[in-house]
Amino acid sequence: KLRKLQRYFREFGVPIESEKTMCQQLLKELPFSLHAREEPVTIKDWTIHMCPVVSFPNLIAMVLHYINMNDKAGTLVSPAGVPRDEIWVKVGGDHGYTSFKFCFELANTAHPNAIYNTMPF
Repeated sequence: KLRKLQRYFREFGVPIESEKTMCQQLLKELPFSLHAREEPVTIKDWTIHMCPVVSFPNLIAMVLHYINMNDKAGTLVSPAGVPRDEIWVKVGGDHGYTSFKFCFELANTAHPNAIYNTMPF
């Protein structure tokens, strides 16, 4: 989606940073560190492939950072069924052919299942 948006803006002469530059800037602003490396992974056909792996030392710090960002932006709400003094975090996962992904979502947003409220980790 970002690439489509970049193409659209470029048609009108509006400069947009590259994805790499945007990611580098985001990583500088995070209050925790991410570690990227390649690991040998066995997939369904029992062959070993080198796959990129990203890890971070503290899931709690990551979730608290996201909650604080939403709080500062004023996007935290109390949906029906969620007590006003609680924040609910949903955790999910998906196993694809060559990858395994986790994500979390805050239930205390107006649209908790929207893609922009889903944080992969």
